[in-house]
Order: sequence, then structure tokens, then C-alpha cells
Amino acid sequence: MTTMKQPQPSTLFLQGLNLLLTACFSMALPWKIHDDIATLAGLSRSGKSCTERWNNHLDPTVKRENFSQEEDDAIICFQSLYGNCWASIAAHLPGRTENDVKNRLYNHLKKKKIGRSTRTK
Repeated sequence: MTTMKQPQPSTLFLQGLNLLLTACFSMALPWKIHDDIATLAGLSRSGKSCTERWNNHLDPTVKRENFSQEEDDAIICFQSLYGNCWASIAAHLPGRTENDVKNRLYNHLKKKKIGRSTRTK
């Protein structure tokens, strides 16, 4: 039995959903409402997915510019202290989300971190 993929929502539809999510989060509505928003919009998206979309893409307090050298150094330092507790690391970097910090470490800083930690024998 083959399963059919659900068609992707249009850009205009996503813009409307983003406005709706922004309004809901700015009014601090109960968490149950986030599940209802996705259902009413006809998406097979959970309330958690809506919350993550807000936290990682729509929240106006999230920084969109490139990471500075100081932020990179802080990520490496705090990762050695906290391990992979991204929330603790992100708490030291205002405007950066846990997801931003994790992606920065794994995609851009891992080589730099490994280069610092290796010793010649």
C-alpha cells in the first residue's frame, strides 16, 4: 500500500500562519491553543512544532546576523563546561537559540574545536 505525501503549503499560506503564530505567542495564550492553531490551519503539525517554529524563526528577539568571534569562542568554552546542554549554553548568548548554538557548533566550529584539543605525539 502506498502512502500519498501531503502537499506542501504555499508561501502565502505560511506567511498567514506565521502571522497567526506571532499573534498567539505575543498574547501568551495557553499551550493547548498552539495545537488547535495547526489543526485549524489544516496542517499535520503539532503544537510543539509551532512552538519550535516560533522559537527558531519568528521570534523578533532572535539574532539573525552572523556569529561573532566572541560568540564562537564562548560556544566552544561553554560546551566544554556544560557538554551538550544547549539551553545552558544559549542562556549565555543573548538572542541566540539552542538550535542556533547546536548547529553552529556541529557545522562550523567542530574542526576549530578539534584542532585546539589535539596534541602531537
